[in-house]
Amino acid sequence: MTDAAGNLCWSGQYDTFGKLQGQTVAGAAKRQGAQYQQPLRYAGQYQDDESGLHYNLFRYYEPEVGRFTTQDPIGLEGGLNLYAYVMNPLTWVDPLGLAGCQSVNAKHIFSW
Repeated sequence: MTDAAGNLCWSGQYDTFGKLQGQTVAGAAKRQGAQYQQPLRYAGQYQDDESGLHYNLFRYYEPEVGRFTTQDPIGLEGGLNLYAYVMNPLTWVDPLGLAGCQSVNAKHIFSW
């Protein structure tokens, strides 16, 4: 995450299925109190502070196990595994929690 001038304010390091492994907060050592917090997580998900889950608009994702917590609302149209995130989290994304789509390339950012 950058500020209006393009300076890095926050960056996160994730494991393959989206569990936050570490974060870098610019200027954190100079601040008093809590570090800079932001709710955006892996592949456009939002961090739910109460549950620790990631919100995808249609369902919640559990980064500890790499699966959704509820069945896919579109049923078997999303695949045989109703709790799966995507086939390959390195090249696929599922920003809504409904159906995965393949990224154009490794640097692609899903935009909708």
